[in-house]
Amino acid sequence: MSKIPVSVCIIAKNEEKYIEQCLRHLIKYGVEIIVADTGSTDQTKEIAAKYTKNVYDFEWIDDFSAARNFAASKASNNWILAIDCDEYIKDIDISKLRIMMQKYNKLIGTIELRNVFTDEDNTLKYQTDKVLRFYNKNFYHFKYRIHEQIVPKDEKDLDTLVLNTFILPMTVEHHGYNISKEDMLKKQERNLYFLNKAIGENPYNDDYLYFQIGQSYETIDDKDSAIDAYKKCYELNKNDTKDFIALGMEKYFELLYEKEDFVTLVNHSVKFRKYVNTSKLNYFFATALEKCGAVMDALLLYTQIILKSDFDMLGDKAYEVYSKIILLCKMTDNNDKVEMFKKKMQEYAKEHGKILTYNE
Repeated sequence: MSKIPVSVCIIAKNEEKYIEQCLRHLIKYGVEIIVADTGSTDQTKEIAAKYTKNVYDFEWIDDFSAARNFAASKASNNWILAIDCDEYIKDIDISKLRIMMQKYNKLIGTIELRNVFTDEDNTLKYQTDKVLRFYNKNFYHFKYRIHEQIVPKDEKDLDTLVLNTFILPMTVEHHGYNISKEDMLKKQERNLYFLNKAIGENPYNDDYLYFQIGQSYETIDDKDSAIDAYKKCYELNKNDTKDFIALGMEKYFELLYEKEDFVTLVNHSVKFRKYVNTSKLNYFFATALEKCGAVMDALLLYTQIILKSDFDMLGDKAYEVYSKIILLCKMTDNNDKVEMFKKKMQEYAKEHGKILTYNE
């Protein structure tokens, strides 16, 4: 009997590099561990058997949801935590988790996943994502061949589905991105195979699949294919409240900016404005307007950017925004505002620990 009525369900194939660390981090919490092996030819199953008696074979059918649901079917508890072999649980507040399981018995739990990776300077870095991984199997299961999602078992209209969630009191590290370029290329090529195979199986999910296709192409630096995929994501979408739509549009605009396709950016600046409320994306649009000769529109947008709550997120580009405003004020004969914005830029710099002298 586990110390807490939670079953951690893991699917694995040739994961001897990661699975022992994954299970070592789990074992101290006294949770039930279920491992569904989908065809390992290395020592994955033998390693898993050192930590749990619940190691099962699952015949791989090109469907991650099917494998996850099989693992959950072997669990003796109703509450399921789904993790991968390259994800390590660093800590859990067990007492808080018990309270949440009672209070939110029909909701889905979100984990804060810290993605570990090494940058070009060989420095270890982290990027945090929020992912749905904790659910009661009486009410939910996984759906979709790849990039599987937790959905209600009785839900009919998945296109308009809104899920109620809560944040789990745990920290999880993901090491699957901290790999060589060659291994990452193989991983994304595998993902692209499954993603393209899944297109059309659940038409209401095709927008999400194209979003993920864009993510995969962007990861392997195929920017043209990523742009096409993000565009297709939006064109197929019928419910723009889906979380990934805003992110997909942000990625789309950023790639257009990097390609210096300013005409397309300007053409989208009004149509997609509801997706671009951040300083970063408005900076892209303002620059595109300026490059296309719409100086007054660019000036207006730049001045709106400095008022945004996330303006600091621009980093050093914040000073570039002020410089652009000053330059465009001069170009449009708004000379009375030049000194005002010079002063604002100096004040902003001082607030952020810098001393600037504006050069003509």
